Amino acid sequence: MSKHIYTAILIDDEEHCLRTLEKQLDYVSYEILILGKGSSVSEGVRLLETHQPDFIFLDIHMPEEEGFGLFKAIDLKVSDVIFTTAHDEYALKAYRHHASGYIVKPVIMEELIETLDAIIERKAKRKIEAAEVFTFNGKQETINVPFKEILFIEAKGGYSMIHRVSGETTEISRNLKWMESELSAKQFLRSHAKFLINTAHIEKVVWGAYSGVVLKNGERLNVSRTRKSEVSAWFKERP
Repeated sequence: MSKHIYTAILIDDEEHCLRTLEKQLDYVSYEILILGKGSSVSEGVRLLETHQPDFIFLDIHMPEEEGFGLFKAIDLKVSDVIFTTAHDEYALKAYRHHASGYIVKPVIMEELIETLDAIIERKAKRKIEAAEVFTFNGKQETINVPFKEILFIEAKGGYSMIHRVSGETTEISRNLKWMESELSAKQFLRSHAKFLINTAHIEKVVWGAYSGVVLKNGERLNVSRTRKSEVSAWFKERP
């Protein structure tokens, strides 16, 4: 598997600090590609016009403008800002600007690695969380529901009703067939023309004249004759 390549820009008015940090980044366990270096906020703005780096290493005291001035050009959804400065008194202000790290110069290798480790771990967690959330348009707003919170989805004519573990329900303007096409890869099982069930919440399947899926909360949902083979196949292959 190829190693993930992270990207960065370095902004500092002291050339020797830029050279030192660039060398240090060569020795961390992550592969970090330096997209550009600058010595002022204005040079940082120009770099951000053409690049969207994972990391921005940013000094605070620079001749033209303090490093905080660069935040007007930073997309914090894309880039994590790590301040590297000789001054420790700006830490609170840095975090109020939603900086991801604050390292007092001279940059110690161990602290640099710890800061990168923490940020990359948070990035990975956010990526997983984003992949585990179902985003859809409700009647009045866009709604995000973690998959684990969806108990089952019920057909309501041309609409669908999402039943959550909490007992809340949300109606959306999509039919169950569309929901099935969107969620089949997420371990949702169609047991009936009316029901699409999150298999993570299935306790057992009851077979007989009135077959049904029993959920962990005790609720029972019907299995139609046309869906018996599909439910049976899932039951035999379930984890």
